[in-house]
Amino acid sequence: MKEKPLKAADIAKISGLSEKEIKSVTEEYHEIVPCRKFGRVNLYEENAVSKITEIVRMKNEGKSRDEIYADSGRRPDKKSTHERVREKVRKESSGLPGKTRQPGKTAIIPDSSSVARTGKKESSERLKELAESRKNREDINNVDNIAAQALKTDRAIVRIEKLESEITSLKERIESDREIIRSHFEDIEKKLNIMSEWMEFFDGEREKIRDGIEESHLNRNYELDAIREGIEKSRLSHEDDIAKIKDEIEILKLPWLKRRKYL
Repeated sequence: MKEKPLKAADIAKISGLSEKEIKSVTEEYHEIVPCRKFGRVNLYEENAVSKITEIVRMKNEGKSRDEIYADSGRRPDKKSTHERVREKVRKESSGLPGKTRQPGKTAIIPDSSSVARTGKKESSERLKELAESRKNREDINNVDNIAAQALKTDRAIVRIEKLESEITSLKERIESDREIIRSHFEDIEKKLNIMSEWMEFFDGEREKIRDGIEESHLNRNYELDAIREGIEKSRLSHEDDIAKIKDEIEILKLPWLKRRKYL
């Protein structure tokens, strides 16, 4: 069964390393890490996980790049990325017929009629050699330009991958913040519901207290009216008693013979 290739994200999940660290190790130790390019995506074999983990371990132990290559039984590539790209493009361009020329630069081709008139074969050959030499220089310049463009493209791809990783991290952070905000809103909503219930409870109790106060006030008014009525009756009764007492006192003031008729 054919092994399924792994991506940097898959290796990151398995090994616990970051994608940035995996790509850095792949770039620096590409002769050791089994990896191939598919467009701008690195595809790894399954044994790449152990190799990348081992390389990171040796780097953390302080081993140099040459020592890591020596332990793996490989020899490091002394050429820089720019040199490797230029060499690759030159090799590919060397087998292609009909190199394209840069716009604005044309090979100097001697005029055949002029050569015929002068009759100097050596001069014609010299001009041809100069034209061929210029053409070769233009081809080399074209190869160098292609290599430079390829290097810029690789750098742009690395930058794009870095931006994509940052965007992914930013999306995860935004989603995490969104979950936190949603949780805060839910807590606030619960607290508002509790406060609303308490306010309804206190409103009900306040209505009960107000009704009780009004009822108590009415009862007191009724009691006061009853007391006033009792006082008024008592006052009238006392006034009658006082009038009787006054009459008796007046009778007592009379002589005994006159009092006899009241007895």
